[in-house]
Order: sequence, then C-alpha cells, then structure tokens
Amino acid sequence: MAEPVAVVAAGVVTPIGADLDAFWAGLVGGAEGIAPIERFPVSDLRVGRGGEIKRLPPPARRLPARGRAVALLAAAADDLARRASLDVRPERLGVVVGTALGGVEELERALAGDRRPRRVADALYASPARALARYLGARGPVLTVSTACASGATALGLAADLLRAGRADLVVAGGYDTLCRFVMRGFDALRALTRDRVRPFDRRRSGLLLGEGAALVLLARAADAPRGALGRLLGHASTSDGVHLTAPDPEGRGLEAAARLALAEAGVAPADVDFVSAHGTGTALNDPIETAVLKRVL
Repeated sequence: MAEPVAVVAAGVVTPIGADLDAFWAGLVGGAEGIAPIERFPVSDLRVGRGGEIKRLPPPARRLPARGRAVALLAAAADDLARRASLDVRPERLGVVVGTALGGVEELERALAGDRRPRRVADALYASPARALARYLGARGPVLTVSTACASGATALGLAADLLRAGRADLVVAGGYDTLCRFVMRGFDALRALTRDRVRPFDRRRSGLLLGEGAALVLLARAADAPRGALGRLLGHASTSDGVHLTAPDPEGRGLEAAARLALAEAGVAPADVDFVSAHGTGTALNDPIETAVLKRVL
C-alpha cells in the first residue's frame, strides 16, 4: 500500500466557470459548456461547436511565454494560489502537467509562416509546463506527460511518485488542453464529432465534442499537509494495450489492468468505490468496452 498523498487545494479555468467556485456551481447546476466556436474559422467543418472559454481572466502577473496553453495554465494557477500557500523553497516545488496536445496551436502558427525562434520554442510539447514553472517560481522537477485523455490523471500519479520519492515537498499537478483548428480538423476528418449532444453510455450516442481548459491541484505528503485538504490520492496505475492506432482493445485489457493495479496500490476493495470518472467518449467502440471492464473490475 502506497503512502497517501493529500490534495491540498485546486484551481481551474473551464467553459462553465473561470474559477473553482464558478465551475462547481456550473456542474451542480447543469451548465452547458458547448457553444459555436468563435476563436478560429469553422465554416468548412462538419461540426463547429465545442467547449470554448470565451473570456479568460487576466493573469495576476506578466506571463513568461505566449500562447493559449500558457494563459490557461496561468489562470488555473492563479485560482489555486488564492486557495493555498506555495510557501516552500523553490527547488522543492515541482510541476507535473498532462496534455494531449501540448503547444500544438503555436506549432500551427509556426507552420503557417511565423518561423521566429521564440514561436517555434513555444510550440514544443513541454513549453507550457516550463512556462508554468517560471510563473510559479518553481525550480524543482518539471514534467510533461501525454497519455491522451488520461494525461491529467497520469500527471497526478507521477506527482505523487515524486513526493513519495522525496524529490519535492509540494507539487502543482494537473492537466490542460486548448481548442485549435488543427485538432478540430483532425477529429472532423475522422467523423468522431457529433452534431448532436454528447451522450456517453447511451444507445443514441453519436460521438464526442472537444473542449479546452486547465485544472491544477496542489499535492503534498499526507503527513505534511495542512488540515482541511480536499482529499487523498491513495494509488494510481498507467498501462497501454497498443492494439490499434485509434481503437481500444476489444477486451479492454489495458484499462482493466490499470484499474486493478490502482486498486491494489491504494489498498482499496472494489466495494469501497463510490464513484468512477469514466472516459465516456460517447463513441460506438469505447462505451461498451469500458462498461464491460468496469463491471468486471467493480
């Protein structure tokens, strides 16, 4: 059983709320985050809707780099900093973020003709995480992880590993991604986007929709955390089945292995689980496979 890690505080910026309080109110109130995309042209796409943040809150201080991803991370970090102290030696403060896309929007601009070295540097996958570390004054470990839709969850697990290994005393961890035309075109070409509502685990499901946002949590070893923590991270696992470029394994073997390994590391029995944050893409392949795995494991 792994050493527990405390979730001290959180900060977010999302299409249904620009901070944690607004986001929670939107969740419990059933707020709709999907709307026509306004930030880039979509008239040539089958689907031009998504979870777009229409207005970002201004940063608390000057951003260390350009780009939408950095602005999202800074907004979530500002919200987090209002809720918890990051008072630790800079070299003991780590940053771990997960992303499916990284700085792909800056890459899109570079390919469109803006070949300035700074623009190309901002397009690197790890650039937003490094910018976040500079924004926070963190000089501990800085990691970027990309495991597609599980990237944010994987980042929390890696952050917990850093704390358990004594590599840091506090870690800011979470995930982010931006809406951009490059990725919208790819999903549109795959015909993975729905013109209807997203209906995960529903017989009427017809696909997914993309969104953007950032969410960060402050993690500390449970023994060092202040009172009033939001929760504890008891265990995690990450696996891969590598069965197909885009389709999941028909038997869900990678997902099942990850779930069982995480439960084992946490020392938690299936009967102890009250809530599952499912992948739930609303696609024909994912939903029945994920359902079968959850039934077998839980």
